[in-house]
Amino acid sequence: MNPELTAEIHRLAGELLSLGRLANAEEKDLVETSDVEVSDVVLAAHARKELKARQLRAQYLPADMFAEGGWNILLDLFVSEVANANVSVTDACIAANVPTTTALRHLRLLIDRGLVRRSTDVHDVRRVYLSLSAEGRSSIRNALAAMYHLGNQGRHSQIKWPAG
Repeated sequence: MNPELTAEIHRLAGELLSLGRLANAEEKDLVETSDVEVSDVVLAAHARKELKARQLRAQYLPADMFAEGGWNILLDLFVSEVANANVSVTDACIAANVPTTTALRHLRLLIDRGLVRRSTDVHDVRRVYLSLSAEGRSSIRNALAAMYHLGNQGRHSQIKWPAG
């Protein structure tokens, strides 16, 4: 298959996965209104914008110049967690938006550093799901909050950030 077509298919698949997860997260926020859920949904929306910005950048500049598969995986796992969606290894590789072998290397590094954890599907032991560890969740949440705050300085002075 044409490498450019394959890359475009992976990009679109990642886009669809993230859109679905964010839509679920926003829907969840309409029902649950505690500070933590609202803040997490705002941060998930920010993470989603970051993923979208990376995809837009790839339309104008060679994507291989900015391969940040590990960061893309962390962003997608955060969005998925807020949406209460499971992420398989395959889903994470698609979200990474890099070649599969590169995504798997990033994933191994994230697991080895304690930011991501693996768990076996109780209904199908062949399937492995990924999620943020407590440290990974805190780290990505704090990074997103800092980035969100930087992008919104002066516009949201009333925001109260819950302890991460």
